[in-house]
Amino acid sequence: MAKQKQLAEKNVRMRFPVRLQRIAKAWQSLTEAPLNNRVRILKSWASGYFDKGAGSTHLVNLIDRGICTLTPFLVEGNPKVLVESEIGNLRSWAYITRLAMNFFINKIKLAENVLIPAAQNSMYGAGIVRTSFVHNRGYQNDETEIRLGIPSVDVIDDSNYIGDPSASCIKDFLIEGDIYRLPTDYAKDFFPSKYADYIKPDCKLRYDHSPTDIAKKNFDRNIFSLRDFTTFIDLYLYDEDIVVTIMPEGKKAIILNTIDWGDVPGSPYDKLGYKYFPEMPIPIPPAWAWYDQDTELNFLLQKMKEQAASQKDVLAYEGSAKEDAKRVAAISTQGTAQVDDVQALKALSFGGVNPQNYQWANFIESHFATEISNLYMLGGKEAQSPTLGQEQMLMANALRYVSSMSTKFHNFMESVVRKLAWHFWTDPTVYVPVIRELPGIDNFPAVFSRAEQVGDFYDFVFKVIPYSAQRETPNVKFQKMLQFLTQWILPTLPVAAQQGVTVDFNMATKVLSDYFGIDTLNQWYRSLYPNELQNVGYKMLPTPAKGAGDRFGASYGSRMANLNQFTSSERANKSSPPQSKESELYNI
Repeated sequence: MAKQKQLAEKNVRMRFPVRLQRIAKAWQSLTEAPLNNRVRILKSWASGYFDKGAGSTHLVNLIDRGICTLTPFLVEGNPKVLVESEIGNLRSWAYITRLAMNFFINKIKLAENVLIPAAQNSMYGAGIVRTSFVHNRGYQNDETEIRLGIPSVDVIDDSNYIGDPSASCIKDFLIEGDIYRLPTDYAKDFFPSKYADYIKPDCKLRYDHSPTDIAKKNFDRNIFSLRDFTTFIDLYLYDEDIVVTIMPEGKKAIILNTIDWGDVPGSPYDKLGYKYFPEMPIPIPPAWAWYDQDTELNFLLQKMKEQAASQKDVLAYEGSAKEDAKRVAAISTQGTAQVDDVQALKALSFGGVNPQNYQWANFIESHFATEISNLYMLGGKEAQSPTLGQEQMLMANALRYVSSMSTKFHNFMESVVRKLAWHFWTDPTVYVPVIRELPGIDNFPAVFSRAEQVGDFYDFVFKVIPYSAQRETPNVKFQKMLQFLTQWILPTLPVAAQQGVTVDFNMATKVLSDYFGIDTLNQWYRSLYPNELQNVGYKMLPTPAKGAGDRFGASYGSRMANLNQFTSSERANKSSPPQSKESELYNI
């Protein structure tokens, strides 16, 4: 709190770049404890995989169960964007924009590179992404340099994120940014040349590394880099609507670059969190509620493992039964042995797992399953009720927790898509050919480009179709389509036919067969319209001899012109001269 008060005080002698450096450092101090706890969760998730000499001390990984069960409910593939407009003459262009946006999202693999990593980060921290326009080329136009590039979305790790340490919630942020590294030589060329002397590498590269130095805990791995790197901080200032670039505290306090954010909706950063503590802008991740259960359960299981390893079975005997004991011990499984006195022999068991430990372990696991609204039911691992009706009721209640998370993730995803759409819309070099489908008529080619654009960006509404980022199996799609056909399309078809609606049953049959995995449909399902596997009558025309020209007629117009010319000539209605062997080959 003392640092925050210090930042709030007016100090005319403290320059603005220095205050920015202090703000970045104050945020790092504020997030030190959450980041350390995040590391603890990540270590539990990794189960010692990246540790040297790690033993089997993590027998049950509850963190992995939770993350792998909940993440697919949020995102599995690229979302589908819906572009709409209330202006009638812009709806055609809205459809073309929709096709181009979905093409671009699939091209950059938005789900694989951004949405899925952000969803996983939100389980043990905060899912943070930055949307920007990456400049990678430029050209001169009337002595004006125009910088071009491509829209980009990058996942920001929690440790590299900078927020407003004086704000109690995200909506009160006045500043936001992230930390990154650039090659030192590239940075000197990228930023204005007058700052080149202030841009220095983070550490000096070394060429001799002793094993003792490498084994040290605080060994800096940056010295292994092939080139020098320098750390920078980009900060978005809400009041000024600009992005400034500075270096962290300890280096020269100067603003290296300033970029106008413009009319892009929102800030460059989007943050995904599910639970926020009062007066705290840092979310509490779901995995934090699982950590203690995971730790306690594995501590108990490790103890039970040691108990099981110490278990011993001993054959005790009286002094007079020594020979009987030897004969019994020498017999293999299911063997027989003759003894003089059975009562003188007794099997004793020592050690082993305490049966009460199983009750405590079952309690922890059952509590974990209900912690996130019946995890095992959501994952389809076990039934919770004896009847189907009760199971469906429990499933509906369990989905409320996931539905709340899905709603927050959907809003997060829509915010990213809107910023991405803005950069995509304003790119002067964008050119995307698409196929525009007119239902019931045909498919027509179209182009999304800056020259073809109509209307303004804010004349259109960009939405993400709900649940479009989730994937369904072909069997589920088959059941849904069949249910939709039988319960809605067919019953309403007589009324719909009066309004000019018809159903292409050939196409519906083909789609259903594809979902159901029937790949021989075209061999036995016949219709009046030929499909792609039915033969089409075709007769190969003879190839004229070299130098024969077009006297045989390569096209219909050419053949008709030749016929008219022959009819008006002196050879009309006269017998043809004897044909040569070459002409007989072409059946003239």
